[in-house]
Amino acid sequence: MPFHPTDATIRTDDSGLRNFPRSTRAVRARRPAALGSRGLLAATLFALAAPGLAQQTPARAPAGCAAPAAAPAPQTLTTITDGFAMRAGPSPQPNTRWRVAFQGGVEWPHVILRPTRGPWDLSRHGALVLPITNVGAQDVIINLRVGDDDGATWPDHAGATRITLAPFERRNVLLPLCAVDPRAMGMRAGPPVRPSQALNPTLMRGLTPLSLDGRVDPRRVASVFIVVDGRTGTHQLILGDLQAVAVPQGAAAYDGLFDTFGQTTIGQWPEKIKDEADLKARADEEIAQRLSDAPRDGASPRAPATGVPTVPGAQPPRFAASGFFRTQRADDGRWWLVTPKGEGFFSIGVDTVTWPDMGTYVQGRESMFVDLPSPDGPLAAHLGESDLRRDMGAQAGQRFNHGRYVNFYTANLQRRHGPDFAQTWQRMTLQRLRDWGFNTLGNWSHPDLWRPELAERLPYTVPLSIEGEFARVSDGTDYWGKMPDPFDPRFAQAVDHLMHEQAAPRRDDPMLLGYFVDNELSWGNGRAPALAQRYALAVHTLALTASSPAKQAFIAMLRQHYPSPADWAQAWKLDGAPDAPPSTPPAWPGDWDAALRAPVRLPAMLHDAAAADLSAFTRAFADAYYRTVAEALKRHDPNHLYLGSRFAAQTDEAVGACDRYCDVVSFNIYHRQFAPARQDRFRELVKPALVGEFNFSSTDRGPFWPGLVDVGSEAARGRAYAEYVGAAAADPQIVGVHWFQYVDQPASGRLLDGENAHFGLVGITDVPWQSFTQAVGEANIAALRARMSGKPK
Repeated sequence: MPFHPTDATIRTDDSGLRNFPRSTRAVRARRPAALGSRGLLAATLFALAAPGLAQQTPARAPAGCAAPAAAPAPQTLTTITDGFAMRAGPSPQPNTRWRVAFQGGVEWPHVILRPTRGPWDLSRHGALVLPITNVGAQDVIINLRVGDDDGATWPDHAGATRITLAPFERRNVLLPLCAVDPRAMGMRAGPPVRPSQALNPTLMRGLTPLSLDGRVDPRRVASVFIVVDGRTGTHQLILGDLQAVAVPQGAAAYDGLFDTFGQTTIGQWPEKIKDEADLKARADEEIAQRLSDAPRDGASPRAPATGVPTVPGAQPPRFAASGFFRTQRADDGRWWLVTPKGEGFFSIGVDTVTWPDMGTYVQGRESMFVDLPSPDGPLAAHLGESDLRRDMGAQAGQRFNHGRYVNFYTANLQRRHGPDFAQTWQRMTLQRLRDWGFNTLGNWSHPDLWRPELAERLPYTVPLSIEGEFARVSDGTDYWGKMPDPFDPRFAQAVDHLMHEQAAPRRDDPMLLGYFVDNELSWGNGRAPALAQRYALAVHTLALTASSPAKQAFIAMLRQHYPSPADWAQAWKLDGAPDAPPSTPPAWPGDWDAALRAPVRLPAMLHDAAAADLSAFTRAFADAYYRTVAEALKRHDPNHLYLGSRFAAQTDEAVGACDRYCDVVSFNIYHRQFAPARQDRFRELVKPALVGEFNFSSTDRGPFWPGLVDVGSEAARGRAYAEYVGAAAADPQIVGVHWFQYVDQPASGRLLDGENAHFGLVGITDVPWQSFTQAVGEANIAALRARMSGKPK
């Protein structure tokens, strides 16, 4: 269908449609009482009389789209779903149609803009523009999704993006429809569409081009979702006319996208480097500020920083000294890390404080870069070749994962400090972290920063990854790869070898805080309602054969629990048992030997009776894993802490096993706030907890991916950081928080999986983000002082 004014459709839920003529000035729809009170209780649809924006001038056709044509101003809305009330105006803004109140307490309240007479054909336009105004008193994170088939899923038939609006902020949000899939171009998120200058001036004012993650057929646009996070409270938006506009698009949007420093050529910001003279001048100024031994402005020279950082004006609690870091719960109920000298310590750290792993692939996409180092030029040392093809879900759809690469970060360090930049980088980095209130080097930091002879070094953590020829088990997603099979004897051998090689040599270092072993393991989704997702490891273990040690262990558990295979089939409601639901293919294994030899094919929907057995095996799996690692670590290094495996995916069984065998349970928690719901979970732990990763990002400083927690702006990053760290430091169960990461990811995508987000303390040019690091420093000192002097909450 062409894109033109139609009648509006109002849907109160997915089961019932109520049609009202577009000429109706105000229509009220009430949700049937039988549908409950969780979502929409009342919806008022109100159309203002403001005219639509002017039609747009045609532009060159984007790749994959027809030649663009003039776009009439649409007059179509809308579908109402859970969590909304559409409220009557009047609106203070021109060209607006709808005021929407998104109710708090609903996880993802959303409204859908939908054509009423079949999909829109937007192939002659290339993009949509939707004016949005936040009329609430707090930031609102808006998730936008454009789909071409309501029955299909992202990413094949939908594109998604996200934007954060400050209170009372208005944006004209531009959504491309013919964009090249950014993963096919080597990055997690692509550049925003650069609109044609032929667009009318009214539209251009306040225009915010976004990139779309996913694929949309512009010939069949069926819906536009506007979704907010209702957990953050009630939000009100004003939506303007949805419009189709002509834009240049396609692969050409990536040409010349990155400059000689690795910065994006789109946009300007205070820290953006203009040329090499600018880069060197900023470096010289910071060296004079942080590293000079000479007096500054009549002040005394900076004294060399050594040992565990202290907090000015704060008195940490005193405990017995052991010569190494340990944990202790104080009489008031608060957990502490304890320094080698016996002082209470709250760890505020930074992950990935390093420089060698900052490369980005250039082979096959050289046209994206304005200027690349020459293989025989002065920056040739920063070129290399890599092959990071892995069997992991994180690389799904990623086209560029091997070939030639360039490390813009180290090239810029050479430009700043010369070819022998390593020592200056080490001193500068450690001094920066101390100046910004950090007291720990987090996971994946450069080993040169751990060296005992380095007087300025900070307490540090060591990451250990268990590798070997042992068996592995899938959880169906394998985001970072398959799980180690702890029932395989070769796993214990690999763990022992790792601890002998990596932990034993560090057993006497008092500045070592402890070890993280493995990272974000694929335990399954412990909050999923479906048993197959909640206990994914157990389910996929049954799909293996007799060669799997985990499969052998699971069948052995079942044989101990059930007198016969028939009893097992009866309990699980497998095919072949009385009253079992039908499944395709049949699930009944026949006998114990058959169940071991061949994959056990379970029904698509597992009966609740299976939950106890699946849980028991998941517990045994996690127990075997953490027990094996803990025993080997303490055997080779009894002096330092086992800090867990940094949970992302998790189950209660896995967290419980970690709590039994680790000294600290670590979680990677990417949320806007350190929420009470997660704090309640910590109360169940016997051991203290540590946040191994968190961050906040925005897209106003170059990199295109908004990350996992987009807060909209650089200023908002500082505010969000202060709130999060302050809340974590006030929690009596938490003993530390570690920020991910030190340097922005390459805007053109990191080597491993193309992630390209702005959540660094410094940019790719090694220039600190000034306002953010200032806010971080103030927040860190405030949180540490409050922790040292405060009472548990």
